[in-house]
Amino acid sequence: MKSGMNQVKDKAAQTVEITRLSSQISSIHKERASQLEKLGEIVHQANQRGRMQESIEQIQQHSTAITQVELEIESLEAQLLRVKGGKQCNCGAVIPAESRFCNTCGSEFKAEYVVSEPAQVEAEQQTNTFCTGCGLQLESDSVFCTSCGAKTE
Repeated sequence: MKSGMNQVKDKAAQTVEITRLSSQISSIHKERASQLEKLGEIVHQANQRGRMQESIEQIQQHSTAITQVELEIESLEAQLLRVKGGKQCNCGAVIPAESRFCNTCGSEFKAEYVVSEPAQVEAEQQTNTFCTGCGLQLESDSVFCTSCGAKTE
């Protein structure tokens, strides 16, 4: 019973953190849109007046601010992915944090990218497909094994 209570408590804390990060990301996306709008106005006005060269410094400042906002969004999205128990491969696939190989492209993840506390996979999401190379139970859409990298059949 105590274990079940702890799982509920952990799930609630995870949900609160997911909501907090999602809210931050949404707010920063709005900031990015506002910065892009300001930049567009500056460029348009400078172009209309024929003074683009004189506005280069102001354009660069806004562009730098936008880049910083985008980096912040990227960082928060990575945090959100970790909280949800996943990680993203270079191919764009989101896979479980404990995976050593991508189940879409087969790319290997180096040890430094592994999240220390992997999320538990819900029983209903699992299938009865197993890797012929190492015996790991695979997700139904896996093209490669996340443990040994073998191509599934």
